[in-house]
Amino acid sequence: MKEELENILELTKKLIEFRSCTQENANRALRYAADYLRSHGLEPEVWENQGCLMLVCKAGAGE
Repeated sequence: MKEELENILELTKKLIEFRSCTQENANRALRYAADYLRSHGLEPEVWENQGCLMLVCKAGAGE
């Protein structure tokens, strides 16, 4: 559990470093998040709308 929390904290710190107040930096942060999800066995989709990226990722089967 402690290791999971440390991983989440590191991910959060990295995402904050992107200073995503511009579209370019927001897109960079989103690409980083997509790569992170892929490295953890998930299959994120990155969509684009007028240069603005959006990330969608399903996790679990749901009920």
